[in-house]
Amino acid sequence: MLASLAIAGPAAAAVTKSGPIRYSAESLSYGAGSSAEVSAPCPGASRIAAVGGSVASTTNSIGLSNLRIAGTRDGASSTGYNDGSEQTRQRTTAVCLTKGGDSLSYSATDGTVSTEGSTASGGVSCTTGRIVAGALATSGLIGAVQLEELTPVLDGRRVNRTTLEWSFSKASTPTELSYEATAICLPPAAGRLRHVYRARVAFGGETTVVRAPCPKGTRAIGGGTGRLPFALQASQPYDDGDPGRVPDDGWMSRTYDPSTQAVVTHAVCLA
Repeated sequence: MLASLAIAGPAAAAVTKSGPIRYSAESLSYGAGSSAEVSAPCPGASRIAAVGGSVASTTNSIGLSNLRIAGTRDGASSTGYNDGSEQTRQRTTAVCLTKGGDSLSYSATDGTVSTEGSTASGGVSCTTGRIVAGALATSGLIGAVQLEELTPVLDGRRVNRTTLEWSFSKASTPTELSYEATAICLPPAAGRLRHVYRARVAFGGETTVVRAPCPKGTRAIGGGTGRLPFALQASQPYDDGDPGRVPDDGWMSRTYDPSTQAVVTHAVCLA
């Protein structure tokens, strides 16, 4: 059984800003045979718009289980598992909105999974506004879940701007677990959103990185990663090295893919 670690970072989280968006980040290193939950708060009166998470790995034995939002909508956490033989480092980025944050809405669906080794998947749509990002929280042992997909829906080459798709696999454990998948949405009056995606062929047995850059004059407020199955090791905003060192340039993913397939990464960008 994986040992469990937890950290909450109100005092230590590093915060950077870009316009009305705040990026609050916290990280933790932990050893083989362990799991962790790493929390990052939203600063001040800002509200959570997206959850980013990552674990350091080049194999499918280390990955993310959940990307969660706080029940009070003022922070986020990631959960990860380390079934490998080396230490890993896990990072959570809470993407928080100041101006217009009160207009964010959260639409959720929930359920239970009992079958050992099964995959759960579905969709959840915004009741108002357009998709910014998604979140997934499950009960039970952290290491019992492998997060696979949490992203806006792609219909052919068009992005469905109001619907989130999600999926995760349940390990071979007899324990029933519950889940809640949440679509985070922003109304048009609160800001103009641009949805960008990039696709790449991922070859089996390799780690694949995909970056979706935000257009000039916009900043990353959300995003996600889709196409399964794979071990999701990163889904988070990134900095492309420009002045300021703020992760507002787009959204990136890192996956370990057991078979050759397409990996799609979305960036949702605020003008």
